[in-house]
Amino acid sequence: MLRAILFMLILFLIGCSKDNKNNQNKDLNKYNLRNQTLNSSEMHHADEEANRSEIIKERKFTISDSRYFIIVEQKGDGWSARDISFRSSGLPENKIFKYDGVGYVDTVMIADLNRDGIKEFYVTIGNGGSGGMEDLYVFTYDQRSIIKVDTKCIENVTDGKYFDVSKIQGHDNYHISGGYLVNTVPLYNDGDANCCPTGGEMNIFYKIVSVNDSIKLEFEKTN
Repeated sequence: MLRAILFMLILFLIGCSKDNKNNQNKDLNKYNLRNQTLNSSEMHHADEEANRSEIIKERKFTISDSRYFIIVEQKGDGWSARDISFRSSGLPENKIFKYDGVGYVDTVMIADLNRDGIKEFYVTIGNGGSGGMEDLYVFTYDQRSIIKVDTKCIENVTDGKYFDVSKIQGHDNYHISGGYLVNTVPLYNDGDANCCPTGGEMNIFYKIVSVNDSIKLEFEKTN
């Protein structure tokens, strides 16, 4: 009888140990972007594995196109008040670009949209607000250093230079398709709650062009 009780107790302790180990693995997987390298075949939503009710104060990961790296670091409290820096690695001049209180890293993409043999690094920044559009940072490089791609054309788009923007209230996302960077935005009809647009979607297409030894993003079309 005593042996049977001891045997059952041992089985119980083994089961508890396995449960604790599984729970620890789940916690590690939850934040598995720390020090992770994202290569050119990946597009990753950086916060999709994190519980949105929790705030991850620090995150660091590396974007690679198999030749050079951009190290992205995110620090700070709150979804809309984080500091983000971009730093190159492996180039003669490893510059750093810092942006304070801009938001959180949402999506990372790598593509050669202007087909010059050098890939661009696309990083979208969410602001955590209910009506704000995502910010976009684009970097490429030459033989010496990282280069920030001019994205000022997005301001012209959101200011209504090319089309009516009265039906846009944020909740957008970026992806790459058919040689374009595409910004998909939901459209709101009068009376729609911010959570529930009923006007369908619009795609805004951008392309990468070289102008006077500089590289910039240009608005192309909508559909």
